[in-house]
Amino acid sequence: MSTGPRVHDHDEVFCFIGSDPKNIGDPGAEVNFKIGIKGQQEDHIFSEPTAVVIPEGIWHCPVVTLKFEKPSLCMAVSLTTNYKFHHADIKQG
Repeated sequence: MSTGPRVHDHDEVFCFIGSDPKNIGDPGAEVNFKIGIKGQQEDHIFSEPTAVVIPEGIWHCPVVTLKFEKPSLCMAVSLTTNYKFHHADIKQG
């Protein structure tokens, strides 16, 4: 997972679900998905199956697992044909 804020020139969707095909509704983890520029990030904490939509130009990450009970799945879908990102070490804003 990403360890620091990043931004893209395209939309992105993160999907968090359980890994048990008979019960994908139990992710077995609590996750903190941070949104915003470094130093001003908002915490978004969840333990239910969740889809996070990040529009183009929005700083996001890191994603931190707060509690872990069993394997879970996180899938990031970049809605672009040309993937690029910038880390927080460049000017944010």
